[in-house]
Amino acid sequence: SKLPSPKRPKQTESSSKAVPSAYILGEILFHISKTYGHLFLEPSHPNYAWQQRHRSVIKTRLPKEVMFAGNPRKPGTLSFENVRFVLTEERLARLKNNWLNHDQLKLPPQPKSEEMEQWSDEWTITHLSSDAVTGIAHEIDVLENLGILKINQSGSVVLAQGWERRVPHMTLNEMKDAWGSDMDVNNLHCIHEKIRSSLEDVWQHDEDEWRFESEGLDDDDAVYEDEEYELRRQIFLENYDAFINSRKGVGEFGI
Repeated sequence: SKLPSPKRPKQTESSSKAVPSAYILGEILFHISKTYGHLFLEPSHPNYAWQQRHRSVIKTRLPKEVMFAGNPRKPGTLSFENVRFVLTEERLARLKNNWLNHDQLKLPPQPKSEEMEQWSDEWTITHLSSDAVTGIAHEIDVLENLGILKINQSGSVVLAQGWERRVPHMTLNEMKDAWGSDMDVNNLHCIHEKIRSSLEDVWQHDEDEWRFESEGLDDDDAVYEDEEYELRRQIFLENYDAFINSRKGVGEFGI
């Protein structure tokens, strides 16, 4: 089957990689915590590993220790649930001020209490967005590598041009089965309407496959086949189980 090419915008070698600002990360964390914090459960170790592999832009063989690395957070936990309580209005306001006046955010040799407070806000966001707590920084990085998100030099996060074509197969399946307009008429999943309408306008599902159809497309339509996806997923999970069992065997019995 033909798969969509990422076709990411080329970056000049001299340009440094932009990263999300602490303020933008804070706003994203607050929104997720407030909207989904009591609902989102961390995936199991095998499902997490599959999510990472399925969305990876690296198609070459990886070491098994990397490919089958499980969820760095505890599966089944509400990792975003209490984050919003740390992100007070005052903290977000200070972070916004730091973002707008970034040149002034410098750590002097003997910082004053106000300066330490500013840096404490930045460090708090770094911790909350880390793999140990929510993993949101890694998630944004994955979506940027796929060409779905773009990080501006200012640190803001936006949808990349042509992002619709680069959405992974698993996301389209989730849309069909859970949060698409047919399944979720009242949008109880709180998905931004731009996301739903944009994807449903260009991706059509029939006869067990997704087909990308858009006016003015230069090359052949892209196709995702459900049977191939399920086969790849099943093989991956079987290999994951075999790898984990072999590691347990080595650890417990020395074999």
